[in-house]
Formats: sequence, C-alpha cells, structure tokens
Amino acid sequence: MSGRVIAIAVDDSESSKVACSWAKGSLLRPEDRVHLLSVKYIVPGDVAPIPPLTTSGPVGLVAETYAHRKQEEAARVDNLLQRTAENVFNDFHPSLHALEAIGGASGVAESIVNWCTKSKADCLILGSRHMGAAKSALMSLIGFGSVGQYSAHHLHIPVCIVHQPDDKVHALEKILVCVDDSTSSRAAVEWACTHAFQKGNTLHIASVSLPAPYDIAEEDCSAAHVLSQKEIEQEDQKLHRIAEDNVKESSRKAVEMGISEESIVCEVLESEGGASDVSLAIQKYVKANDIDAVVLGSRCMGDFKRSVLGVLGLGSVSDWCAKHLHIPVVIVPPPEKDTRLQQSKIQHISAPSVGRSRSIRQHRAARCVVKARASNPFEEELAANAKYIATRGKGILASDESNATTGKRLDSVGVENTETMRRNWRQLLYTAPGLGQYISGAIMFEETLYQSTHDGVQFVDVLKKQGIVPGIKVDTGLQVLPGSDGETTTQGLDNLGARCEAYYKQGARFAKWRAVLRITDESGPSNQAILENAHGLARYAQIAQANGLVPIVEPEVTLGPGSYSIEETAYWSEYVYSHVMRFLNEYGILKEGMLLKPNMCLPGLDAPSASPEEVAKYTVRTMLRTIPAAVPGIHFLSGGMSEEESTQNLQALQEACPNAPWSLTFSYGRALQSTTLKTWAGADIGSEDWNKAQDILVKLAKANSEAQLGQYTGTHPVPGGGRILQALRTGGAGK
Repeated sequence: MSGRVIAIAVDDSESSKVACSWAKGSLLRPEDRVHLLSVKYIVPGDVAPIPPLTTSGPVGLVAETYAHRKQEEAARVDNLLQRTAENVFNDFHPSLHALEAIGGASGVAESIVNWCTKSKADCLILGSRHMGAAKSALMSLIGFGSVGQYSAHHLHIPVCIVHQPDDKVHALEKILVCVDDSTSSRAAVEWACTHAFQKGNTLHIASVSLPAPYDIAEEDCSAAHVLSQKEIEQEDQKLHRIAEDNVKESSRKAVEMGISEESIVCEVLESEGGASDVSLAIQKYVKANDIDAVVLGSRCMGDFKRSVLGVLGLGSVSDWCAKHLHIPVVIVPPPEKDTRLQQSKIQHISAPSVGRSRSIRQHRAARCVVKARASNPFEEELAANAKYIATRGKGILASDESNATTGKRLDSVGVENTETMRRNWRQLLYTAPGLGQYISGAIMFEETLYQSTHDGVQFVDVLKKQGIVPGIKVDTGLQVLPGSDGETTTQGLDNLGARCEAYYKQGARFAKWRAVLRITDESGPSNQAILENAHGLARYAQIAQANGLVPIVEPEVTLGPGSYSIEETAYWSEYVYSHVMRFLNEYGILKEGMLLKPNMCLPGLDAPSASPEEVAKYTVRTMLRTIPAAVPGIHFLSGGMSEEESTQNLQALQEACPNAPWSLTFSYGRALQSTTLKTWAGADIGSEDWNKAQDILVKLAKANSEAQLGQYTGTHPVPGGGRILQALRTGGAGK
C-alpha cells in the first residue's frame, strides 16, 4: 500500500515523543504522507488554565489578556510541531497542523477526529496518558477522558495508542493480532498483514476461549433448570473450538494476504470470562512471548456504556489493553463502523452477571439454545462449510440442470443428449485449470454427483482438489399448486432425509432447493403460494442440516412477462423473504450454517432494463430489511440477465453496500455456462475447442470474482447481450 495518509498527534509529553519514535522506526514507509497534529488549549481570559495531566501547556497567565495568551499558545504549538518535524520526521517532510479545541479531552479529541475524517487519514498515532482504568472511565463520563480512547471509538480508521515503555521503544518484530468472529477482528488481521507486517517479523494470532456464561446455580428459582455440569463442560468445549476456528480462519486469511505459514504462530488463550479477564489473558501472552505490538478490533461501544462498564471492570478489551500494556496497541474498527452489524450479533458470550435479576424466561431461552445446538453434531461443520462457500471473491457454479434441461441445452449446440456427453460437459466445467481460484462451490445433479471423469476420477474428488465444495440439488421439480392460477410448489420432501444422508456419504457438503414465486402485471404471488413454499424451504433446510448439508435456500421471485417496475419486484421480494425467514426461525435453522440464493430486483421483462445502480439500490435495501447478519452469504442467481449484465450488477451491489454483513456474491449457471457451452459444442476432451471453452469459463468466473470484491473494471469476456426472455418458458428466470 503506497501513499498512506498517516496522522500523528503530538504534544510535549514523554509518551508523545515515544509515539513519534515508534511511528518512525516501526510503521512509516518512505512513500507515506505524514501529518503532525497538535491542539491549542484555549482558556477564557478570566479563568486560570488547567494544563493537561502530563503536558506543560500555558500556566499562570491569569493576569494577561486573552489575545496575548492565545498568541503564546499558538506560538507554543507551532514551535512544538516544527521541533518535532525537524528532530524526528525530517526525512518525511511532514505537513504541520495546529488545531483549535474548545477545552477538555473531548474537545481536543474531537478536533483530531474531525481533521482525520475530513482529510481521509488512513491511520492515527498518539501517545498514552497513563490514566488508571477507574479514573479514565469516570473522567469519560464528564467529557475529560482519554484522547486515545475517544479517538479509537469515534474514528473509522485504525488508531495506534503507544505507551511509554519502561526502558526503550521496542522494534516491531513480533505482532500479536487478537481475533474473534467479528468484522472488526477480520479488519484487524487485514491491517496487520498489510500495514504492519514486514519480512522477518512473526505474526502471532490468538483468540481467547471464554467459559459458558451460565452461572445460575445460586438462583432461588426451581423453574430455572440449572444446567448440569456436563452441559457446561460441553458448552465450554464448543466455545474452545470456536476460538480454534477463529484462529484457523485468521491464519488462512493471513496466508492469502502473502504471509508465509512459517511466520505465523497460532494460539488459543484461556480466560475465566469478562473483559478484564480476557485482557489479562492477552497481557500474560504478551509478556510470555515478548510481543512488540498488539492489534485488535473495536467493539464500537457508545461512550456512556463504555465508561460505566469501565468503572465496573467489564468494559472494552481494547481500552483495557491500551491502558495496561506497555507496548503499542492498534485498535481497528469494523469497516465503516458497521454498528448495525455489531448490534445485531447475539452476545451470548458475555461478562459474568452483576446481580441475580435475570428472568426465568431468559434462563429457559439460554437452556433451549444449548440443547438445540447440542442436538445437531454437524453444527460446527455446517458453519465452517457455509463460511467457506461464502468466501469473499468467490461464488458458486450452478451446474445442477436435470437431464432433460441439460438435453435441451446440448441440443442447442448440436450435441446428443447421452450420459457420456453429459459427463463430458460436466468434466469440462470441473477440470477447468484455475477455476478454484474464483469458485468455492459447485451444485450438481444427482447423476453428476456419482459420475467420474473419462479416466475414472470421481467428480467430487476433482472438485475437492480445486478447493471447490461439492453440492447437490435435492428438490425434484415444480408442481402446480392446486387451487391456484398456475402457481407452483416444489416437490422432494419424501425420503429427503435418507437421500441427504447418502449424498453426504458420497462427498456432498451442501444442498439446494428452489422455490419459484411469480409476479405479473396484475399481482404478486398469493399468500397460499408464499406460505406453501416458505414451509417447504424451511422443512428442507431442517432435514439438510440434520444430515450435515449446508442448505442453500432459494426463494426465487421470478421474472415474467409484464411491464411492472423494479419497485414492485423489490416489494414482493421483501414480502416473500420475510415470510421465508420467519419459517426458518420457527424450524430452528442454524443461520450461520445456511446460505441464501435470491433473485436480484429487476423490472418486468417487458419493461426497460434498469441500470446497475438501480438494481443494486433496491436489491441491497431488500436484503438489509429481511436477511439477518448471521447468514454468511447471499448468492444471487443470474436469471433474466446477460453474462455481462450479471457481472455489472454484482459489481454495483458491492459499491452500494461495501460493508455488507454477508458476502454478496453469485451462484450463476447460465451466466457462466452459456458461452462456454457454445465454444465447446461437443468437442473432444483435450481438443483446441475444449481448451478454449475452459478458458472462457475461467475468465467469466474471474470477472465475477472481481465484481464480488468490487474490483471489476476491465472489458467483459462476453460483452453485450440482452435480457433473457425465458422466465415462463423454463418455469423461472433461470440460474
């Protein structure tokens, strides 16, 4: 990363000098743009100024005029900035900024926060004032707390708080990143790998395992049904595995970002619960391993809540570490301070209870959650697989067409519909070199799941070798809903449990079930159709999870003939998805272990095409209103769109919601296969046309991968193409 805007807050304290020395020696790069900030303390002319706790601001100027004092303060700050620039940052030619403040820490910090926000700084560095925890929290309540804490909780950029060490500034060799499953934690890993880690460093990745938060044995209430020791131990084991998964996922992310495995040290730390105990576990690890800097995410607490909890010793882990660790602490916020996501997460792992006032209903709810999760041995595997399939920058190849549908497509390019030609077609898709860089899962038809390549390698093994998770279509097609005007319901619940068990043994790890709900100029889907299909999707998802398969839930609000607007599609999509999610909740579906495959919001097929920006606006709004943040990925189908349009709309989704709580990605069939099929046209395995077809498939997958990351800029591999008028002819807009 070049040309970073680095803001460094300076005063005349020793901690500020240490922060400057650390920044120069450990973080700054020659190409960085350095800005030195210092705040002028302005006091009314008839009030004796109160200096900062560790600085030498203007003192004893009561008798002098306000204007003279203001000039002296300005001169002091200008001299401080100039001196710091010359003595420390002369090689960087820093810009100097003397900022105004209204007085008090909140005013000083607000000036710094405002400058960093307006100037789009990439990072803020400042020294620590060494306040105690209680003093800092109490001072925060009245607006005079730590400038570092205020900045860390109000800026949308990483804040480096540098403590004055006991002896000297440490060289940045060992970096500790503390992780959990939050977006800010992922951001902390990315920041450490991109901005702090250098060749020769060691990256330590640690997650703290908390105990089960069910300390209710002393409740004087027989209805509370205190958890047994065995249940508590089981929950402790689960939480330990969660911490292990956090570390593994963060390590994998670091390797993806170019950090060698030899440079990474992974560790799960034990704690007795509570923010202070979590921090003590971190502090113990820091001391035992001579860590030089700690990077961790921010929990985005409000000022008042953070201050009150800080007095009780239950506050922010990042605040605690910044106060007590004698090394630099970097606090990284979630992308754009996604507080909506932070608030939506269920904090079932919390600090020890203060008092015994929790209701019986809460005890029962907690007990039910533990019992329900314990009843499914696949819970952790489901969550891990769903998270992997939803990996950013990757999507799903939908290749689950039935033999009849595949036959129609083969016929369109002059290829006979035989088992051999169907196998060759799927072999071309699954063996395309490099496909696994952009595809994380492939949905297969039952016949394909059990097929092998021409030389005897099972397709599931071919996919796994590419890092692609095998999936299976489990519904058996659409059936007209009795009493409706041609609306449909989906078949396949009969014997679904036994089939899912067999599919899992064959190597499938996720499943797909498609429901189709129709919009016309006259009306949207009927309540009968919505409720029937929502029930079918929920029942399918329940059976799939019970047998170890991540369910892809596909409530397709299909495009049909008509000139209805994109607003109408958005309305009916929101209406349908809300009912589907209600049924999923009632059936106890693990949200972390499922994926959604919806339609993008498009106008009717007889209406003018919507721009990518319009499609993104209404699609993102619909998702935010209906889909919980716990769902790892939303994989859009490409129905009704050309290959290029599918990519452009996917790119627009990322631009409309760059900090989405889910991965907004793709599950494309036709948009990846159409031109690939025409290029192949039945050519022999390994022939020139075979290779060309695989090349175009990988290019299409790459274009959509770039779009999912918000990085698509180039010429599309298959430019042009109009909307696909196939909705009613195929029973839906397609994949």
